[in-house]
This record gives sequence, structure tokens and C-alpha cells, in this order.
Amino acid sequence: MSLWDPVFIYDSVFALFMMILMGYFLWKHHPKQISVFVGYRTSYSTKSIDTWNFAHEYCGRLLWKTGWILELIAFIINLHIYGSLDDSVLFVRKILPFIQLGIFIIVIILTEVSLRKNFNKDGEKIQTLSKLK
Repeated sequence: MSLWDPVFIYDSVFALFMMILMGYFLWKHHPKQISVFVGYRTSYSTKSIDTWNFAHEYCGRLLWKTGWILELIAFIINLHIYGSLDDSVLFVRKILPFIQLGIFIIVIILTEVSLRKNFNKDGEKIQTLSKLK
């Protein structure tokens, strides 16, 4: 079996496509009510309907954008190493899923930080000075 079987060509592309798809649905079609089964569920995002909506839109938008950027990078990398049978293919094949997982974790961290910057511990929107004037 070659290192360039169809599974290898599409595995990273498929994972990133799923990230893009999940981002789109979190951003544009998230549940309108807080759900215990579906959606971006953390203790902070479920404090109020405002935090729920904000978390879904923010996280979804980040996943969608980073998914497209990573898809382009993965496509360029696949073009660069296509047909190669050396150790670089094995390295890319092993490291790419960890990079994708790392990006996914970073998106979750950024979403939680943004939630804390925009909402207090009770889930109420923090008013900025410009809105108070």
C-alpha cells in the first residue's frame, strides 16, 4: 500500500471541511435556546441566552475562518509533497491532525476569553464607557 492512498489525500481535507461546516452551523444556525445536548456548551456560555448566542457566533466565525485558512495551507502542503515516498510524508501525516486539534483548542480558549471580556460572571453584558455616554 502506498503512502499516497486516497485516504491520506483526503483525511486532512475532510477534517478541515468538518471544521468549516461546524463553524458555519455554530455561527449561522445554532440552537436559539440553551440546550444540554447540542451546541457550544461550557459553564460560561450557558449562563444566559446572550452568552449562548455570543459564544456560538464567535466560536463559529473563528472555526469557519481558521478552517478555510488551514484548508488552503493543507492543500498547498499536499501539492508540495504529492507523490513523495520519503519521511516527510509520514511526518506530515502524523503531525497534521495534532496541528488541527491544537487550532481547535485555541479557538475554544479564545471564545472563553472573549466571553469573559464581554460578560460578567452572571452572564450580563458588560457595558463599555462609549455605551455609557
